[in-house]
Amino acid sequence: MRLLEKESSKYNLIGPKELSHIWTRHVLDSAQLYPYVCRANGVTDLGSGAGLPGVVLSLLGVSNVFLVEATQKKCQFLEIVSRETAGAFSVINGRVEHLKKAPTKMFVSRAMAPSDRLLGWVLPWVASDHRFVLLKGMRALEEIKDAQKQFSFDVQVSPSETQSGAHVVQVTNIKKARQAY
Repeated sequence: MRLLEKESSKYNLIGPKELSHIWTRHVLDSAQLYPYVCRANGVTDLGSGAGLPGVVLSLLGVSNVFLVEATQKKCQFLEIVSRETAGAFSVINGRVEHLKKAPTKMFVSRAMAPSDRLLGWVLPWVASDHRFVLLKGMRALEEIKDAQKQFSFDVQVSPSETQSGAHVVQVTNIKKARQAY
């Protein structure tokens, strides 16, 4: 966490007002996903940014973690974190919507994009056995309704353990919704 605090402004990782909340707002928030992904054979963090939640999950013992991040500068930071922590994760510098193939069948994301946009990006390469665990804020239920206008999927919503009003959203069986005629 000291590395995140030290390098945050240099790499534009988290806002200056968030620095005093790193442990509770960022690390513990990310760590709450561990029970959802600990048995997966690999996890891909979409839009990893500062490595949240992917780095945290890797440090907790989740193996075969891939961090997908579009910003080269943030990828440089993630490579430094990997060296400094001996982290067992790989960094992929690229946009989620440009992925040709999924590195794993389990995905996590935190504060990346609204659910409908995220599902649109992954639809070209997602399969029925892919599972998404998303950390969502107070608009989670509204986002799900918006996404259901375009996509069909199974969803399970649980309250966040770290932030009142926030949610952990699990999504499986994603397909393009049938158009009404």
